[in-house]
This record gives sequence, C-alpha cells and structure tokens, in this order.
Amino acid sequence: LSSHQPQAIKNGNSPFEWIQKGGHVKGYLTADPEKAAFWEKRLCADECLAPAGGGRPVRIGLVWAGAPHREIREAEIADRRRSMQLQELAPLRKFSESVRFYSLQKGEPSAQLAHPPSGMEITDYTDMLRDFDDTAALASCLDLVIAVDTSTAHLVAGLGKPVWMLSRFDQCWRWLSRRTDSPWYGSLTIFQQIRPLDWSEPVSEIVRRLPDFIRQHSAVRVPENANRS
Repeated sequence: LSSHQPQAIKNGNSPFEWIQKGGHVKGYLTADPEKAAFWEKRLCADECLAPAGGGRPVRIGLVWAGAPHREIREAEIADRRRSMQLQELAPLRKFSESVRFYSLQKGEPSAQLAHPPSGMEITDYTDMLRDFDDTAALASCLDLVIAVDTSTAHLVAGLGKPVWMLSRFDQCWRWLSRRTDSPWYGSLTIFQQIRPLDWSEPVSEIVRRLPDFIRQHSAVRVPENANRS
C-alpha cells in the first residue's frame, strides 16, 4: 500500500484547492500491485467455479461493524450506534444472481458469518488479511464496498474505489451535516440513518440504487424483483 502526492499539490496548490478541483475523486492510495494481482486471480477463479447470471458478477465487499474499543467507554458507546448486524443486510440477497459478496469484516462481528442471511452467500478471505496492505489489495479488485463508518471505509475510499457508507443518525463530524457525498473522498456516498439505531431506511436506499450500479458495472442481468421492496 502506498500513497502518492497529487501533481496539483506538488505544483503548489493546497490540499483544499486540490479537493475543490475534484482531485480527490481518483483517490490518493495505491494497492500493492503484486498482491492485487494475486487477488484478481483468486476472484476470477471464484467466478469460474460459480458463475453468476452468465457473466462476471459485480463484486461487492461488506463491512457491518466496527471495533468495540471496550477500553474507552465513549468509543464503545459510539460503536454500538455505528455498527449493525449482518442480518440487517438481508435485503441485499435479492441481488445474489448478479453479485458476489465478499466479507471485509474483521474482529468479533465476523463470527456472524456462521449464520448469514438466508439465501445470501458471502465469501470470506479475511483470515488472509493481516493488515491494511492486504485489505487494500483485495478491495482494489472489488467493484463496490458497502460498509459502516470504519477504517475500512476510509481505506477503500482512499483507493478511489466506490464506497457506500452506512452512517449512524448522529454521524461523525468528519462527514459534516446533511451531505450524501464527502469532500475528502470523491468515490464515497453516505447513506445516513433517519432514525437513531434504525438501519432499515439506508439499507432500503442502497437496495433501490444498486440495480443501476450493477447495470453500469456489469453485463449481468439484474433480477426482475430487484426494484421491489
């Protein structure tokens, strides 16, 4: 994993000027090319074993919880608000014919993969992800990452990859207020709760928008019932 300083900043522009000119859209991190090549080969092998809908499925990474940080009371309380249960992503299963889901979830919440939503298959390679370098390499081969507000969301957005971030009702100050985009990451879209602790609305909005994303990123057929709630 490496970072690169944009040419505009090298030429004397401030980071904020670079952002205003749209330079943040492409990201500022680059995954290790050898590791990325390994994951591309592995994911292609997955698709050969289980083809979806007659073409390459859209690859979507999932992160449904953050680290609890029980040693810091305030952080633990905030994590309870920002994290969700894997079962709350069950509405995404209607896209199983055209999407292959990959877990990027680390830590205790990854145990929920033992009981995924019915009809939703999630491939888990996280035991091979030792650090951010490894995670970035795998994420660089995905088409989209759907994540709660965690370091993984920052990492993937920093790569310039599309991130749809599920944000709590009282979201972190970094995401400012009443925005669905971010001035820090041009590839990140925010789906914020409209009621505290209720993920139904942002998940429903993701389900509504996902068919268009699939059409734009794959020739795979979108299921006929995908737009139904």
